[in-house]
Amino acid sequence: MATNQAKQKWQMYVKRGGDHYACCDHCGKKLYGKCEKHELIPRSKSTPDATSYDLLLVEELSSLLCVDCHQHWHSGNSAPTPTQMRDVLFRKNIEFYGREAVQAALDALKGDLNYVLDIELPED
Repeated sequence: MATNQAKQKWQMYVKRGGDHYACCDHCGKKLYGKCEKHELIPRSKSTPDATSYDLLLVEELSSLLCVDCHQHWHSGNSAPTPTQMRDVLFRKNIEFYGREAVQAALDALKGDLNYVLDIELPED
């Protein structure tokens, strides 16, 4: 699984411009290859052997963050709140992939889960 996630991260990095243009989805700092793939919906919402686990890892529901922003996200700091930061990252993905693609990925995930996932895309 780790190899697949590394491949996904590399593909996202290249699609977003590679060494010359790829920037952190939160702070905008150039990444120069030093980035973390961050899932906007925690992996704990699924189990590793379920289809929903693979749906959590798709590009439309993931972001590229610099190491500092990724650490900040996982440190539990209160500003911005996890919901506020997720909305910022969702907006970046909507800008990059389009609202329909991001909504389709979120709907596919929600359709596969056996509980209600109370997460919606932010308004424009």
